[in-house]
Amino acid sequence: MSARVVVTGVLLVFVLLIVVFMVEMLIPLSVYADFNESCRIALIRMEAIGGMTTEIEEDLSNRLRALNLTDIIITGTQHAKYGEVVRLQVTVAMKNHEMVSLFQRVLQYRYVTYDKTSISRRIIK
Repeated sequence: MSARVVVTGVLLVFVLLIVVFMVEMLIPLSVYADFNESCRIALIRMEAIGGMTTEIEEDLSNRLRALNLTDIIITGTQHAKYGEVVRLQVTVAMKNHEMVSLFQRVLQYRYVTYDKTSISRRIIK
């Protein structure tokens, strides 16, 4: 009977460790998905307007800061006629506290880049 209690306790601790490590791995994936979505929204706005404006750049920069991303570098096509290529390049650093061992966490920076091109098109209302 006491062997079952010990085995159950060890298994519970093991399962808890696996769950914690999985959550630690999913948090950066969520931030990366939000980063891609914000950049995609900016690229769609650039398509409709015909290039990067200061309003789009500031909005994208504010969205990325809200995700706790640092070292934000945004470059994009300034002026594009309708039918020309519009390009958006964004590079950011993601802060991530990774678990190295059971009681130790290390701060790491991961640099992520978004580099997409699209065609500027006229939106008819």
